[in-house]
Amino acid sequence: MKTMIRCLLSFVLLLASTSSLSAQGPAWPETVGGRFGREFFAAYAKQTDEALEAFVDEHYSAEYFETEKPREELIADMRSIHSQVGALEVRTVETMGDYGVRAFVYAERYGMWMKCEFELKEEAPHDPDTIAIRPTRAPGGSGPSAYDNWETLSELTELVRADLGAPALAVAVVHGGELSKAVSGVRRMDGKQAVKVDDRFHIGSVGKSFTATLVGRLVELDVLRFDVTVGEVLEDVDMRDEYRDVTLEELLQHRGGIQPMPSGGEFADGYSDLPMKSPVEGREAVTHAVLAEEPAFPPHTGMKYSNAGYVVAAVMVERLADGTWEELLREHVLAPLELSTAEIGWPATADRPDQPLGHFGGGDNLRVQEVGEPGLGGIDLGLFLAPAGDLCMSIEDLARYARFHMEGLQGLDGYLRSDTIRHLHEPATEGGQISGYACGWGCKLTPDGEPYQWHNGSGGTFFALVTIYPESDLAVVSASNVGLVANDYQEALHAALFARYEAANK
Repeated sequence: MKTMIRCLLSFVLLLASTSSLSAQGPAWPETVGGRFGREFFAAYAKQTDEALEAFVDEHYSAEYFETEKPREELIADMRSIHSQVGALEVRTVETMGDYGVRAFVYAERYGMWMKCEFELKEEAPHDPDTIAIRPTRAPGGSGPSAYDNWETLSELTELVRADLGAPALAVAVVHGGELSKAVSGVRRMDGKQAVKVDDRFHIGSVGKSFTATLVGRLVELDVLRFDVTVGEVLEDVDMRDEYRDVTLEELLQHRGGIQPMPSGGEFADGYSDLPMKSPVEGREAVTHAVLAEEPAFPPHTGMKYSNAGYVVAAVMVERLADGTWEELLREHVLAPLELSTAEIGWPATADRPDQPLGHFGGGDNLRVQEVGEPGLGGIDLGLFLAPAGDLCMSIEDLARYARFHMEGLQGLDGYLRSDTIRHLHEPATEGGQISGYACGWGCKLTPDGEPYQWHNGSGGTFFALVTIYPESDLAVVSASNVGLVANDYQEALHAALFARYEAANK
């Protein structure tokens, strides 16, 4: 198995942080895994190049750098995780044998708990096999159930909502041409308004696939090409030479070398000083800034999830199609697909107050995101990040959108040709692999080897998950009005539905 450093936050809409990581807390076990975990947190607490380099050189072998990931890319990944997660305080440590350790940490910025698991190879030099950082419930609290004891979709929805502790949860299933939906809970934790089946939920980075769908439609209309390059379209931008031959498709696949965000350091702290009087100005300003930055990795050679890459892609689309991203998305995606509840921005606004509100934190530490309040990090997504994920819609519209993509994957021509849909879902991996990342979609395999497409998304106060199983003719979508802590529960929900429908098909 290839070594990986993974973090749930890689597919959600991330807001950069420059907070430090605390190494204070309980004693670590005197094992190989315990030593790795302790020194991992110590290096993160310092967040200097010297500390990270010393940690990597101590715990990774030359063979790892040659066969798994280059040294500089690994260090960049560690910086990226730090900028995404922010300050963490180690509260509880559990051993996982001699070569593994689990730490429960409190994420102050997110107001919730996260679980960090480190697994090292048993053979010397004990290179890390997995580093996983995921939102979770407090130590000792219950996690998601297997959810195998339910009769109706409504019953399952209520089970998961209560287990998660979310004020509201919406679920929809498409199977055999039929669409079923259910909702449970209230619009805000301290209110009495029950959530309605046509209420909107924010979908975060699931919106990336909408931007990719827009590109697919404009390609069919011969307005642009997947292989048009940044240098061709943005001739007036003073950019680093490495970006000039990056294609629009590579930006959608996160293969352009663009830093994960308008990236860390001074620019992340000072993004609000850029000229952002309108979304168009904001996207142009961010594009100029990120293309002047050193690449996160050599373009074309790998993949690093980048919200900023979708901002650059949107600017290219705007210039070639002679319209704003907002106008083009409504004209070429939302309206033709009849997604009548889809809007750009948060569900509840001053003009539309009777909608679900998001919530910061999780478990017993929830706080309402009031109307007009931004998500995590205080960033106004609409000023530049909307193409990376700032849409809301009803659970039915999200399911109908998933069905549109599933039918294209099944070979049916519709508003987009099947070959265009399949192109958008083809992972950018070498060696004929099925899993990976495509244009706005992640690609995986079930335990039985069935390919499926997925994406999750969160602006920090809602969480959405879309999963499409074309061979099983099944699409599952869910959305809650809590943030990242919902991931494990909604994944378990989707797995339960897939297992039920898969069993019914046999």
